[in-house]
Amino acid sequence: MTDFARGLRESFARLGEPPARGGRIGLLRQAAFARFAELGLPTLKDEEWKYTSLAPLARIDFTPPAAQATPPRVTLEQLDLLAGGPPGDGAVRLVFLDGRYKPELSSRAASGGTFIGSLAAAIAERPELVDRELARHADHHHDPLTSFHQAFFRGPHFLFLAAGAALRGTIYLLLFSTATG
Repeated sequence: MTDFARGLRESFARLGEPPARGGRIGLLRQAAFARFAELGLPTLKDEEWKYTSLAPLARIDFTPPAAQATPPRVTLEQLDLLAGGPPGDGAVRLVFLDGRYKPELSSRAASGGTFIGSLAAAIAERPELVDRELARHADHHHDPLTSFHQAFFRGPHFLFLAAGAALRGTIYLLLFSTATG
């Protein structure tokens, strides 16, 4: 087993979501990781990747950053200042600080054929929608990078717009980093 494969296996184990605790998402992640382990990274021998080497990916440490003991505090007023003002009427704002979803700084929408909010809220309020839509358009069985993503996604948000649904405002994804380097 290569260092890359060993590192991925250790990172996946640290996610701590066995199927028994992770429900449908845990089962999806387990199946996707098993499939990625079978497929491996695409190489120049794979037709779709014959012009692009992914070898540099094997040298990257994909360990997620540890949560800070005392995460930085951000207020809605600071957020509005950084974002150029509060979102307009009907707008939805999803905030991520150092790669982690911040529900207390985010807003959501759930009306008619629309759901925009945390995956946890979607599972609690619309489990049939999550079961039907989660990973529906991303087949991890054939594409190794899709299987990699589905194995490691953190799933903090869920956006669903039914056919013909109209949004009343803009969806803002605000990503902030407190890293100094």
